[in-house]
Amino acid sequence: MKRLLLILCLAAIALTSCGKKYRLHRDEISSEGNWPYSRGDLSARGAVESAVFDGRLNVVWEASTRGKPTGPLTLYNNTLVYPETRKRINFYDVHTGNYRGRVKTKGLVQTGVVIQDSLALFALSPRRNRLYGYDLLRRKTLWDRPLRDARAGPIILDNRLLVSSGAGLLEAYSLQDGSASWRFEADNQLSTSASVAGDRVFQPADRGVLYALAADDGRELYRVELEGPIVSVVAIGKFVYVTDVLGHVYALEPNDGSIVWQRQLNGPIWTSPAVTADRVFVGHSGGEIVALDATTGTELWRHRTVDVVMASPVVLGRFLVVGTARGRLLVLRTEDGSLIDEDKLEGAIEYSPVTDGKRLIVATQAGKIVCYGENNAQPSLADQGIDSQHEP
Repeated sequence: MKRLLLILCLAAIALTSCGKKYRLHRDEISSEGNWPYSRGDLSARGAVESAVFDGRLNVVWEASTRGKPTGPLTLYNNTLVYPETRKRINFYDVHTGNYRGRVKTKGLVQTGVVIQDSLALFALSPRRNRLYGYDLLRRKTLWDRPLRDARAGPIILDNRLLVSSGAGLLEAYSLQDGSASWRFEADNQLSTSASVAGDRVFQPADRGVLYALAADDGRELYRVELEGPIVSVVAIGKFVYVTDVLGHVYALEPNDGSIVWQRQLNGPIWTSPAVTADRVFVGHSGGEIVALDATTGTELWRHRTVDVVMASPVVLGRFLVVGTARGRLLVLRTEDGSLIDEDKLEGAIEYSPVTDGKRLIVATQAGKIVCYGENNAQPSLADQGIDSQHEP
């Protein structure tokens, strides 16, 4: 009888933990996260040049989930936001890896999740085709709208959510009630999301067109026709940096779209560049990482990875982090491309790593999540008696 009671108690604990809902507390509410968008900020540079990172892949914590990531990862108020294939959004503490809970959804979250204050915004896959504004504080849907085939990586600009879709639309939605503020209809399909610089929005299209729009009302200011389909978010620094699937890298003048320089790499480019004040870093499917001078496009160095580069690279201080289709995570020195450290993970790295400037977090298609950083300052999960696998 005692054994039966013990089994029932253990089962009850397991069921309770598996049903753990994410609870946002009022003192945790923030206007924006540490890495709120898929490429870090509105300009999508994929870089934190002030990052405190020594280039070494010291594991701080690890976690496993039975669900693969379905969209880009984001960081909100020291919390990792992880959309996954079991129709849920998981939340993990950035410092410890503790599982903080989940939000169940009615479909696959293919956009990733962006959060402002207590409002989480995300869109579901084509089977559901809906955009949601979900209150994390009250744990309820505030509004939802139909939205066909939303693209990964929406952004928030002036209390409006900018979402691109496969239907060729870029739409701005009010965060308060989901009403449409403006809509831009492209001449062809949109394969990726928009970036912002100042009062301009830059929206790529899959037939090699880059649209420059007014941020206040979405009107078209100009368009640039390039050689190949653009399937990755453009990065904005001194210029607008664009890549296409034919292997071209372009630097465009943001005021009028004129081409400042253009380079051809040795393989198709499906990723966004990482951009610093003086350099542009690009990974391509031919298995190379190439560093270019941001002003002239002159090649500075190239590093042969052997693997296909699927995830857009990220700059942390003096180092460049790159994930590959075979689960290799590489740390290169931005100055010369020399290899500083490397780790082999289970599963392909398809989504760009995220960082708060101190820690680097990577997720794989095998459901593995690894956080790297200064592991001597933070005790491991094992030292804390915490099971990193304890996740629904």
